[in-house]
Amino acid sequence: MKQLNSTSRTAPLVIAAFLALELSTARLHAQATNATPPVQQLPGMVVTGEAEYEGRVQPAFLPPVQGTEIYSGKKASVIDLDALPKVQANNYRQALAQTPGLLYSEESSPLVSLGYRGIGEPHRMQYLQVLKDGIPIHADMFGYPEAYYTPPLDVVDRIEFVRGGAGLMYGPHHAGALNYVTYQPRRDKPFSARTQHIFGSDNLYSTYNSVDGTVGRVGYLAYYNHRQSDGFRDANSDYQLDGGHFKLRYDLDEESNVLLAFDAYEEEHGEPGGLGRDACGGEQRIGQRGPPRGMLRAAQAGDRGLNRWIGAIREHVTRQTVPERGAELGGRCEQRAQAMPAGQYPLHT
Repeated sequence: MKQLNSTSRTAPLVIAAFLALELSTARLHAQATNATPPVQQLPGMVVTGEAEYEGRVQPAFLPPVQGTEIYSGKKASVIDLDALPKVQANNYRQALAQTPGLLYSEESSPLVSLGYRGIGEPHRMQYLQVLKDGIPIHADMFGYPEAYYTPPLDVVDRIEFVRGGAGLMYGPHHAGALNYVTYQPRRDKPFSARTQHIFGSDNLYSTYNSVDGTVGRVGYLAYYNHRQSDGFRDANSDYQLDGGHFKLRYDLDEESNVLLAFDAYEEEHGEPGGLGRDACGGEQRIGQRGPPRGMLRAAQAGDRGLNRWIGAIREHVTRQTVPERGAELGGRCEQRAQAMPAGQYPLHT
């Protein structure tokens, strides 16, 4: 009898504990429903743009995903000039020494000619997309796609090369895409300056001068580049190049900024002409073509420039080391000039 009374007194306690547990569970559920969803941590992405003094060496290949660009499954190389001895006088042979597949065609002018694994001929990189900091710099991407301007290697941090058809996401040329990534203004000093002067054979003179720094939120970088030489050919292989650049960066916050860049470029060079088999077996320094710059100036001068244009051709061909070729060239040029209407003279021979 006592055992029955004990059981009857325990039952209300069990029921009360069960009700309290139910109320607690309902309260926790309500709190969980109204709470903020948990934060999901996404993988980080770092986009680097460095100043010249930092000298960071980038990986040899582009990452699978970089911003809005996907390189996964593509052959994409990074030519980081910080990993090489300092490249002097725009020496592409040295800059591309560790990049198989890129063919550099040397010539007497300062213009750059590159090709990739036999896809087209390398003249002025007309089968490659050419970009500077992601912006195309071809003269005419679809009509006459030649790169008459490339930045000096002194200001280039790295060259990103997307090979073959993978470069079609940057333009219509199927040999690949070449992107020059230039230095950013330095952040550790308000002012810094650099000057470099190089002298060499054939009256070579090359100079690169730059200033950069950051004051508050504003960073700046400016450079002037000049190169000139008489060339290695006897006549009409000289060139002169002047280029300048100004870059202004304004930091909106720690993660974003606005860039304003301005480029100026002027280049002039002679065309000594190709060499045949006989000439290549003997004297390789001769000039085979008349001075196109003299023809252009004469044409711009109007009818009175005709005699000066013919005189320039005659003066040039008298210096030819191959008399037969000189006589043929001078006679043909004079006949063409006399047969043309006034003021319309050929710009090449």
